[in-house]
Amino acid sequence: PRLENIFLWPSEGHAASVEILGALGKKASDGGFNKKAVIGLFLGRTLSIGSFVLTAIAYPGVAAPAVGWAVFGTLMALGPLAAIATGPLNGAMADKLSARTAMTINMALRAVLALALPAFAYFGVLNFWTLLIASIANGWALSATMTTETAYVRRIAGKHQNAVQALISVNFVAL
Repeated sequence: PRLENIFLWPSEGHAASVEILGALGKKASDGGFNKKAVIGLFLGRTLSIGSFVLTAIAYPGVAAPAVGWAVFGTLMALGPLAAIATGPLNGAMADKLSARTAMTINMALRAVLALALPAFAYFGVLNFWTLLIASIANGWALSATMTTETAYVRRIAGKHQNAVQALISVNFVAL
């Protein structure tokens, strides 16, 4: 065979060959699934919910002796109300921020809140107002994590949204 028959150079006459070669070079579509982002979502939400659970366990032991059981009940009632009230704000944040940025903010806030109670106790500023701020921030951070993850799953899971949502539900129950 002659050299010009072995190598097909892109030209109008060889459009079919170029199309075939291009198709061979492409990998199969993953349906918009971003593996690294989904793993990051699961790691971030696991750390976030885990620290929320640990904070929720430690909170009564720290807050009740500092403010009394009656005031502690008030703190427990006001914290979740703030989380419910900030739901629309969390949805707006999910629309404006990238999934990576919002997940990073949520995780950083969870880390700060995990250290808040020990810091308040160390500096001797455990009172109703500092504990109320911590309770509101803790409820808001959990709400932000839970409210916005559906928007992130839509962006990063592609056609595998249902499977990722099912795994998120199992992950939450396991935690």
